[in-house]
Amino acid sequence: SVLNTRRQSYMGGLIGDSRSRVSRVVNSYFDRDVSGITTPADQGKTTEEMKNQGTYVNWDFDGAWSLKDGEYPKLRSVEDTAGLELSGEGTEVNPYIIETKEQLDSIRKDITACYKLGSDIDLNNETWMSISQFSGTLDGDGYVIRNLDTKGTGSF
Repeated sequence: SVLNTRRQSYMGGLIGDSRSRVSRVVNSYFDRDVSGITTPADQGKTTEEMKNQGTYVNWDFDGAWSLKDGEYPKLRSVEDTAGLELSGEGTEVNPYIIETKEQLDSIRKDITACYKLGSDIDLNNETWMSISQFSGTLDGDGYVIRNLDTKGTGSF
């Protein structure tokens, strides 16, 4: 909730109740089933709606966001990497080994580490969101990344 100077609480689904004519929340949503909050009605969505890409007006699901069946949207740059254990230490002497497209995508979690491909990776039918300011190393070690279709600006 948001407290004003009189210690009055204004609870809203996202950031509290804005009584200001200056601030405005747009294209932002909350799960009214989980929160129990129903106002503002245009921002409160059912759990089912929250897990449907069509709910999110003007959200970039080709680049910044992803949405898997039955899940809430996630920023691609902070998606869970559970189960993506990388062998190696990320050093020049013992780089992380990348063998899957999911592991390749996890590079954005540590853009200063050293990586080495451990198998060919095919990004067919995938749009690769470029990694900004990558300053680590990626050694192909004789393997290739096929069908790399980039979006955005970055090192690769």
